[in-house]
Amino acid sequence: EGNELISRPVTDRVGLRLDAIDLKDFWVANPAIASIDRQPWVAHRVWLRWDDILQRQRDGIYTITKKQLQEIKPRTKTRRISSEGSALEQVKADLDKSQDTGSGLEEYEVLEVQYRTDADGDGFEEECLFAVMPEYTETLLRGQQAPWWNGKRGYFAFRPIPRANRFYGMSLAGVLQGQQDEIDTRVNQNLDANTLAILAALTPILSRQMKEEWDNHKWQLGKAFYVDAPETFGTLGSLMKALPHVEQVDIQTQLEFSRSTSGVTEPFLGQPAGARTTAFEISTIQHEGNINFQEMIEQVQDENRELGYQVLEQAYQLAQESADFAERIARVCGGRDPFGGLTLKDLRQRWDLKPYGST
Repeated sequence: EGNELISRPVTDRVGLRLDAIDLKDFWVANPAIASIDRQPWVAHRVWLRWDDILQRQRDGIYTITKKQLQEIKPRTKTRRISSEGSALEQVKADLDKSQDTGSGLEEYEVLEVQYRTDADGDGFEEECLFAVMPEYTETLLRGQQAPWWNGKRGYFAFRPIPRANRFYGMSLAGVLQGQQDEIDTRVNQNLDANTLAILAALTPILSRQMKEEWDNHKWQLGKAFYVDAPETFGTLGSLMKALPHVEQVDIQTQLEFSRSTSGVTEPFLGQPAGARTTAFEISTIQHEGNINFQEMIEQVQDENRELGYQVLEQAYQLAQESADFAERIARVCGGRDPFGGLTLKDLRQRWDLKPYGST
């Protein structure tokens, strides 16, 4: 109470939950390390309301005093895009409306960090949990050794197209970005060329003596005008040997190329081929598309397999620590203990998880 800390047993949460994390809210220590568990540290940014802070302090999750609570209270932030935000953040805000560009809810920005350090001085690093508020650096909100028995960090990175020795993989959008840039450039060039051609056709070339007459009879599209010597009028466009021109962009051809690159072709989608194609050609395209798409699905399913193992391991631990959770698990499994006679190591040795599905 006041400036003193009270020790009490804490039950953080009995149960499992899976959240999707925005990529900009997750940091890793070294992007050249692909494995989350081998990173020196990982950090996850969360936004909390004042009652969330109070609840976590009351439950003993945040080991701060009431005096420190009062120091934290005015240090809120508005989760919105500032004028200095990147173009990508501005586009995302416009698309999903997840961040208000006007007035927003006052919240507390907290970084939940998992960090390996020698906490007990035995010469070996232990996995630790820290909660840090960037606006309040006087003390940690939370600091403890990780409570999970399996020694795993509870984060999973789904990479449809992984890269060697890189934490961040690629997606189909990244693969097709070059083609998209090419289409955008050619379309923009075509628009610019057409604009120049129109302006050239509407730009007259006259003798200096015609200046006053032209000022009195400027062109107004759709309205006739009269001059004494119309044969003296010409246009820049009529004198140019060739007007600016860019070949028309065949969007359909570009789309077909993108589909063949990504592996998501018409036959693969179950749609009829857009042109006359032999059965052998259709079979070949479909086979190649299946290989490309199947590889991406397998990469995602590998992470789903790891997710399944960790769900089992977390459920095993919770069943040992909480009688209520053990009872709930038994009810789901027909009244029997699914972990009876098993150790934590047995779960990965005896259970073979096979994720199914293509989406």
